[in-house]
Amino acid sequence: MEQVLRFDEINLDQLKLTETPEGFLEGYAIATRTGVFSYRRADGSVQRELRTDEEVFSQDAIDSFKMKPITNNHPEDMVNIDNASELSVGMTGQEIKKIDNYLAPFIKITDKQAVQDAKSGKRGLSFGYKVTLVKKDGVFKGERYDYVQTNIRGNHLALVYEGRAGDKAKLRLDSQDAICVFNTNFNDNLNMKKIRLDGKEFEVSEEVASKIDSIEAENTELKKDKEDLSKDKSDLQTKLDTVTGERDSIQVKLDEELKKDHTADIAAKVQARIDLEKKASEFFKSDEDLSKLSDKEIKSKVITLFTKEFKADEVSEDYLTARFDSIIDIKKDANFAENIKAASNKTDSSQSPVAVSNADLQRDLIKNSTKKE
Repeated sequence: MEQVLRFDEINLDQLKLTETPEGFLEGYAIATRTGVFSYRRADGSVQRELRTDEEVFSQDAIDSFKMKPITNNHPEDMVNIDNASELSVGMTGQEIKKIDNYLAPFIKITDKQAVQDAKSGKRGLSFGYKVTLVKKDGVFKGERYDYVQTNIRGNHLALVYEGRAGDKAKLRLDSQDAICVFNTNFNDNLNMKKIRLDGKEFEVSEEVASKIDSIEAENTELKKDKEDLSKDKSDLQTKLDTVTGERDSIQVKLDEELKKDHTADIAAKVQARIDLEKKASEFFKSDEDLSKLSDKEIKSKVITLFTKEFKADEVSEDYLTARFDSIIDIKKDANFAENIKAASNKTDSSQSPVAVSNADLQRDLIKNSTKKE
């Protein structure tokens, strides 16, 4: 068995309410009836419940609708001693009529705002009550049902524009169906939450609200992932555009170079190489093959003749060339080549080229200079 809370709606246009000298509205209103009622579950499916004569017209059920508070809209919690004075806008009476298969309690609306609302078109009544559902299939007067309502107990009567499930939640007197607003296990403090979907506000159970929040959180995360992917795509596109631009720029420069006539440049480089080998040849043995040495190696070996600890890898190309050129300038002395060869003969013949110290070179230059004078 399952104990649940039910709300049924009727329309005040069908009632014979009158206004008292005090401005109150009073009259009889249908509270419930026997028959099969269709209630919509939270998942959208329909649950058919039977109210039997034995349950609806039991004395306990009838008494439960007597002297109950009338509220302007359904309250967040069930009406009780703690909130009745704040929520009540009227009361049902001690007298309840049985009209065919209906129960119609006497009602009186005493609150000024509630009376004005009713006169202005707020003509719906929604009865809130507890029932115990018994799972049982069957057919009642040609209508199938899935459950039987038992232990019907009233709590309050609400003045509403429409039921909490929207227009479809209204119970009309000419209809055999009613659609429930709540179909949940009942407790004394029913917890409901308000949510907004597509700009409209709905009131649902915490379980449904939690599920919706979870879906919205997942959607938010997916949206963030999508934004991150979009940003990554944009960044990659920017990098691709940059690389493409650099490639195109290099291609333009390459095309321009390919169009140029480099004959003169090549000839100049060939001549520079010939001049280098010619200048350096006097520092090497006659059988030394300079063609196998690079420009840097030739210059370095020449410099090493004067600086034994010279390291070509630790100096710039400009420095290397300047040192080599300075040695070539000194070589212009008419006796320089002879001095070099003489100094070379004093060393191990296996060395090529021969390393000569600055002191030896300077001594030989001074000696030859003295003879010349």
